[in-house]
Amino acid sequence: MQTASTSDEPIMVLGGTGNSGRRIVERLRSRGLSVRVRSRLMTFREVARDLAHAIVRPIDKVPHDAFIGQLADSGAPEEIVWLLGNLFPTVLDGRDASLADGVERALDRPPRDLARYAQNAAHAGAWEIAA
Repeated sequence: MQTASTSDEPIMVLGGTGNSGRRIVERLRSRGLSVRVRSRLMTFREVARDLAHAIVRPIDKVPHDAFIGQLADSGAPEEIVWLLGNLFPTVLDGRDASLADGVERALDRPPRDLARYAQNAAHAGAWEIAA
């Protein structure tokens, strides 16, 4: 796993235009990290489907505890591990799902669709795995 602290690539935040998402984006940017925001009301299953299609390989579901453990082991900042450890089970469970217009207001254009973004990124080699 490549962490934001060791990569020059931007971090993609899905749903970063809502109240919680904006706070996450602000916190990442305050740490000097490059962030890209995407917004479309999607389930995690739909995101995995679109990304798996773009990279032409399956994306397996990782249990939450295993993900948080791997994130901590990767050297990610403690604040990010804590944030994601609490965010997924308490906020990102879909209970307050709604779509905002923050991306369009910020960019003065409609946001790009995740599936199209993922296809373009995959063709550019963004998710190539070294042999």
